[in-house]
This record gives sequence, C-alpha cells and structure tokens, in this order.
Amino acid sequence: NRKHKRVAVEYPLPQLEDILKETYGVILYQEQVMKIAQVLARYSLGGADLLRRAMGKKKASEMEAQRDIFMKGSAENSIDAGKAKYIFDLMEKFAGYGFNKSHSAAYALISYQTAWLKTHYPVEFMAATLTCDKLNTDKVTLFVRECREMGLTVLPPDVNISGRDFAVENGAVRYGLAAVKNVGEGAVDAMLAARDDGSGPFKSIYDLCHRAATAGLNRRMMENLIKSGGCDSLSDNRAALLQGLPAALAQGSRRQEESSFGCLDLFGDTPESEPPLPVVPKFSEETKLIYEQEALGFYMSGHPMRKYLTELSDYGINDSDHIKKKFGPRANAQDDVRIAGVVTDKKIHRTKKGDQMVFFSLEDMAGHLEVIAFPEVFNACRDLLDEEGVLVVIGTIEPGEEEPKMMATEVLTLAEYRTGACRELRLQIKHEQLVGSGMEDLSTLLLQHKGGGCKVVISLSIPGIKVKLKLGDAYQAIPSEELLNGAIDLFGAGTAAYSARRSGNPKFL
Repeated sequence: NRKHKRVAVEYPLPQLEDILKETYGVILYQEQVMKIAQVLARYSLGGADLLRRAMGKKKASEMEAQRDIFMKGSAENSIDAGKAKYIFDLMEKFAGYGFNKSHSAAYALISYQTAWLKTHYPVEFMAATLTCDKLNTDKVTLFVRECREMGLTVLPPDVNISGRDFAVENGAVRYGLAAVKNVGEGAVDAMLAARDDGSGPFKSIYDLCHRAATAGLNRRMMENLIKSGGCDSLSDNRAALLQGLPAALAQGSRRQEESSFGCLDLFGDTPESEPPLPVVPKFSEETKLIYEQEALGFYMSGHPMRKYLTELSDYGINDSDHIKKKFGPRANAQDDVRIAGVVTDKKIHRTKKGDQMVFFSLEDMAGHLEVIAFPEVFNACRDLLDEEGVLVVIGTIEPGEEEPKMMATEVLTLAEYRTGACRELRLQIKHEQLVGSGMEDLSTLLLQHKGGGCKVVISLSIPGIKVKLKLGDAYQAIPSEELLNGAIDLFGAGTAAYSARRSGNPKFL
C-alpha cells in the first residue's frame, strides 16, 4: 500500500528515513535493526549483533536487558523516551518475521516463482503441491479446498487410474492413492506394479486382492480405499464392496500362498470362480460422504450441505463467500450474522485465566469461515462441535486484513434452528410419482410425523400446468431430518425443502 501510494510513508523519527527508505518505512531486514540501534542508541557493531541474536532467540530475559541498553543509549543521544520505546517495540515485533537481507531476497525470488507457476500452470502447480504433502491429511484437505476455490476439478482416487502421487489428468488433478489415509506408499507401489505388469486393470475386488496380495494389503487399507471411492471402478456399490472385502482378502491370500508353493488350482483361478458380491443396498448419500471424510479428510463426491441450500437461503442464512466479499479490511463489524456449515477443523486454546476457548473452521458449499468461540459460548456448544451434522452459528463478523472472522455468540444444530424458523415443508412432485402407491406412501410418511406447526405445500407438475396444493391441518408435521430424508427417498434429490416463508425472518446481509 505504501509502495503504490495508497498509504502515506511515515518515519517515527527523521533519522530513520535513510535506513528505512527502501522498505517504505517498514522494518524488514535484520541489518536495519542493527543500523537503528547504532544510530539511535549508539550501539557498537558487536553490540548491535548481540541485539539481533537476542531477537532471533526471542528470550524474554535477553530482550529486557537489550531494552534497558537501548533506552539508556537513546536517552544519552537525546531521543525522546516515548519514541525510543515505540521504536524498540517495533523492532521486537519485527523479530517474529524478519530475515537478513540476503535471505529475504532468496525468499522473495522463490515466492515470485511460486506465484508465477500457480498463475500460469495452476493444475500442475497444485498437483505438485499436493504431492509434496500427500502424507499430511490436514494440508491435503487445505490444498484440495484451495483447488476448488480456484475452480479446479479434483478427481477421486481410482485403483485403476491413479498413481502413487497426485497427477494432472485432462486439465484436472487426479488424487494419488498414497494420500488416502492408512494406505502406505510401499503397498501402493506394489499394487501399481501388479496393475501395470501387462495383465491390465483390476476387474473386481477379488482380482485386486489376488494380484496385489504381495503388496501387503490389509483390511484397514482396503476399507479406506473403498470408502474414499478408490474402488468405484470395480463396483458402484461401496456397501457391497465392504461386505465382500473379507472374502476377497482371504481368497487373495490363499491364492498367493498356493502360488508361493508352486500349486495350481485348476478350478479356482478364473473370474467365473469368483463369488458374487453380497446383495445389499447402496450407502445413503450421508453415509457415503461421512466415509469419504473419514478416508480422505474431506468430502469428495458431494457435500452434506447440498440438500439444505434452498432451506438455508429461505432462512436468510449467509454463505462464507458472501461474508468474505462483504467484509473487507475497511468494513465495519456487524452483529447477528448467521452462517451454517460443518466443522472441519478445531483447535482449543486456553485464555490467560486458564479457561478454554476454541477456534474452528466452518465449511459450507462456498468455502469456509474461521469462527472463534470464547469460553462461555464454547462451554455451551462443546459437544455440538464433535458432531457430524450441520451447525448454525450466530455471531459478530470482525473484518480482517486477509479474511474476516466470526465471533460466535450462539451455536445451534440445524434441527434446533429449524424448530424456531421453519413454517412449511415444500415438495416438488411430478404427477406420475403419485401414481400407484405414491399418494399412499406420502400420506403415511406425513402422518408418521404429524403434530407440529409445519404446513405441507406441494408443487405438482402435470403436463401443461403446475398446481400448488396446501394440505390440511391434519397433515401439519414436526420438521425433522427423518421427514426430510423420507420425502427425498420417495421423490428424489432436490424435491423436498423446509421453508421459513421469509416474512419476519432474518434477511441476507
């Protein structure tokens, strides 16, 4: 800002202009600290180097000793005591980030090269960045979020496509197998060797467990590959893959043992001999996403917030992107802001009094927002932060230099918030969905949840016309997750949403 004349360049004392001119009045280099000590407090070169070293060590006792020397020397040099204290405080603050000038130049060059690569080769850059930290789940989660905010597609892991590391694939980033939790690099390398030995892609979970048995496959590793979506090319039913896994591992181990003794099973080494996968229903969307988060650290194929978007919008709840755009560095703080999301990161700290407070990241479909809950609020919501579901946070938005933060005043589950805000269940139904047992199934579902103040409104599509039906009071329901999921199961995703009817409810910022 000073360089581009958006902010005036100021020097605490005229004597500092020659020292700080090249960095626009900001103490940036260790050499500047040493020179300031020489000019203002009459330090010798050796004494100034001791000051530099004390700052680098950040030892309170050494810094207090140096403060006394600096203040005494400044007084002897007729420097105002208030100005001297202010400048020493600035130098002490500098110790948290400063380098010597040569290191600063090297870091600046690397930063420029990094920014250039990220700008002009974003997919390659992010694939390489993810690979560098592939064994650090927290950083992988952070970088995947960054990819999505940059508009890049991250493709799921796949035992028949992925390599060990992250890779570029048709303009997208393909997830590396070694980045799946509890999947070791050695096992992945052996699995890839089995895949690329000329036998072609793995055809089934049994084929994978047989051919890659020497990879040291174990149940935990394979379960995480399945939960992450890494085995979807073998079957689109992850529940069936998980149930069939023990038999597949046992068969693979047995065949590997027979091969090591030179035995040949005339009837057991063909695809036709493989038992079929168990016939079980596919996982619900919620279960599938929970397993992905467990295996990868984030949601890959969707987001648990998706089915609530219409409802949350109707309640006047903001998303993280809207908040970040509205609350720039020069914005004013605002109370009673509401945001909904899932907790993806949580760090507990102690206040000076010894009380616990928490910093957590709230993730929604648009991104994430950092939330701070001070002791009183944290004590009230401690258990909620450990749950998997959607939370609604009410609080004050504090603008920041980079991104705004939220100071929570109340944390509720979506179900708790819905109890006070919801007035209608809105259903979008095609007339053919009510043919046969559809009408009876809907009636049964609504009567199972009757007794609340939530009216039911149906938008019915008939060829050529649309009809809105408001059901009678006998069908007024208690708004719940079970009712919402039941309606979605009957009529499909995107067909059911709760509504506040907006009037009298909080508006968007």
